[in-house]
Amino acid sequence: MARFAVILLVSTMVAQLPAVHPSESDDAKRLVDNAIVAVGGHAKLSGFSKLVWTQTTYVIGDETTYSSKHYFQWPDQFRVEEGSVVEVIKGDKYWVKPAKGGVRERAKEETPWAALRALWICTLMPLAEKEFTFKHIGEKKIGERSAVGVQVLRDGYPTVKLYFDRDNKLLVKSEFRIKETIAPFKEIGVEFYFTDYRVVDGAKFPHKRITKHEGDIWDVVEFSKVKTVRKFDPALFEKPAE
Repeated sequence: MARFAVILLVSTMVAQLPAVHPSESDDAKRLVDNAIVAVGGHAKLSGFSKLVWTQTTYVIGDETTYSSKHYFQWPDQFRVEEGSVVEVIKGDKYWVKPAKGGVRERAKEETPWAALRALWICTLMPLAEKEFTFKHIGEKKIGERSAVGVQVLRDGYPTVKLYFDRDNKLLVKSEFRIKETIAPFKEIGVEFYFTDYRVVDGAKFPHKRITKHEGDIWDVVEFSKVKTVRKFDPALFEKPAE
């Protein structure tokens, strides 16, 4: 079962992008820029383009816990190792090596591109690209704290709502809708809650994430051994050996 970004979701959803008033867009962009400064600035944040970490995932419905190692080379190369199970995404290819049996290439609708693109937006790294537009969506309470919302839009990407803590400017929540990676590939709402920020190579990285599907907690993820990487071995993102 696919475990990329700890959500079993897929399908690129092309959003209908509403018009955004220039002043509204500028205000929203300032909120995003402030959030980038809060985590350490563009220069430090760019180091997160190549990351490796270990994560412990508590799946609420199944009452199971598993540990996995993740290699992220944004925007389109990813590897997950969970025991003897290996998953690799490289461009439009998605391979899975199960515990038993040979390597299988997954179909397009089983590849979690929409989820990964939403997660990429949550890193804040790509938001300087001109293809993105922003809309201020007001304030709301996230737990006991006030947060300011920005809607992020880009053609071919899920529409993602980002909520930043009003005081410390850090990302505390995101919302988006995508399709599941398993039949019948229904559309669901996903929420990420980010906490426990710690400094990794000069920038702040959340070490805990709670995922909700349609308002219900799906899993709780704790990150450890997070580090940036100057250069990965290219073989990591090739088809796994049999």
